[in-house]
Amino acid sequence: DEYNFSEIEYITPADIKLALDISEISTDETDKNEEEFDNELYFKLINSFSYEYPYYELSKVPSKLSVSRLYPDILDEFDTSCDLFIDERPTTVPEFFSSAAPSATAAERGTATHLFLQFCNFEYAATHGIKEEIERLCTLKYLPSNIKELIYVDELEKFIDSDFLIEILSAKKIIREQRFNVSMSPKGFTKNEALIEKMQGESLAVQGVIDLIIITKDNKIKLYDYKTDRLTNDELTCYELAKEKLSKKHAEQLSYYAMACEELFGKKCDTVQIYSTHSAKLYDIDVLQSFTEKI
Repeated sequence: DEYNFSEIEYITPADIKLALDISEISTDETDKNEEEFDNELYFKLINSFSYEYPYYELSKVPSKLSVSRLYPDILDEFDTSCDLFIDERPTTVPEFFSSAAPSATAAERGTATHLFLQFCNFEYAATHGIKEEIERLCTLKYLPSNIKELIYVDELEKFIDSDFLIEILSAKKIIREQRFNVSMSPKGFTKNEALIEKMQGESLAVQGVIDLIIITKDNKIKLYDYKTDRLTNDELTCYELAKEKLSKKHAEQLSYYAMACEELFGKKCDTVQIYSTHSAKLYDIDVLQSFTEKI
């Protein structure tokens, strides 16, 4: 087969200017006979090459954000591949899914424990115990068999004996792993006033997953997030110290969850709390009005 090829030559404004300069200083007789230089075309080309797209900043704004990477200034970084917070759940497949981890990290153990809470049958666990429920989930292939040694079993046994579980079992409705995709105003994710002005009327799709939502018998909406963060001895014995640590690290994330919850149910959450598996306690998280009011 025969192929036709074309040579493409790129001409920049600098090339055009150079050509103009040469034509002006040339004294060669043949140059005088050449067609007169087209000034109008020259400036037209200069304007075309120097054109700047007025919405360049907007072109770098992602159309969708994941709650696991959100934070109030995310758009100021123009990151086109935006997971609102660093969570202990890694985005890669944990090692325990493919083989037994030789030395499990706290993050891997946290992932395993969180995975158990995702699939756990609360009533069965309350009746038969955590170990029996782990075995059941492994048998049913909800969990890999080599996850057993990674789960914080002793901590989950405290969960089974907690008032939190009693509240879960007595709820009118339980919603687990609630995925959401809601539209939010971009002004909550940037401090750049010029960008805010350009994005007037625009919206961003924000997606994420809420661990647990409880609707009580009197129709209150309660939002919960499981955390396996390791706490110090002082934090384990002092509620306020633990709350301060967990709030500082996760309040923004829970604030976005609360906003998503309001979009889903048409009313504000009555309760936003973190359940710490390490302390086996619930901690109230104050929704951050400082930036949620802007969204």
